[in-house]
Amino acid sequence: MEQLGDFIIQEHLKEGVLDNIEKQEDGVNRAIKALQAEGLPTDIDTLRKIIISDDAFDKWVSKAEASYIGKLGFVPKEELKRIKATFRAMADRTAGDRNTIAVFINGSKYPIIQDGDGTLHYDRTEVDKALTEQFTKRFTDEDKEYFQVLQEAKAGLVKLFDWEQEHQYVPLTYSTGNVGKFLRDGFTKDWFCHYLGIKIGKMNPKAIKILQEQNDED
Repeated sequence: MEQLGDFIIQEHLKEGVLDNIEKQEDGVNRAIKALQAEGLPTDIDTLRKIIISDDAFDKWVSKAEASYIGKLGFVPKEELKRIKATFRAMADRTAGDRNTIAVFINGSKYPIIQDGDGTLHYDRTEVDKALTEQFTKRFTDEDKEYFQVLQEAKAGLVKLFDWEQEHQYVPLTYSTGNVGKFLRDGFTKDWFCHYLGIKIGKMNPKAIKILQEQNDED
């Protein structure tokens, strides 16, 4: 008879979370590429400083804009307007991508690693360790005993159903419904003697098939 160990790891649940993590990483790295295309810094230390909030990013953009203009010397008024509009348009275009990255970094449950090309991902060793613990189901000695009792009950019912089929007896389930409950609460010698040949007992295969069809319809 099968034994129940001390624990199991629910791999299907773990894999579900890993799939979501991979989708999140794909999304954040598309956002990283979008920021890189705009010429923005994407090293993780800088990202933590400038995308923590829209206000933090606006302050960083204002400093970058002032620094850029300060290096130009004399700048005509119209050119100043164009430069400011260019910086503002960049901030507007990147708002969604910055938010995606901010959620990933600020809401991280696991350590984040940045590769040489700027892409971000969670530390897979730490992720696996955390998810393994999260989705480990542990069993007490009482749980193990209950598992054995259920296996024994199942074996008894399987033996009953197989015997009925082999000897062409009407399946008890057709007349009692919940066999387990009936055997516990209703089955007696008197009941057996009374209903044998009425509700239960040997019957030709065609009649049993008709009863089976009627039972399936119900």
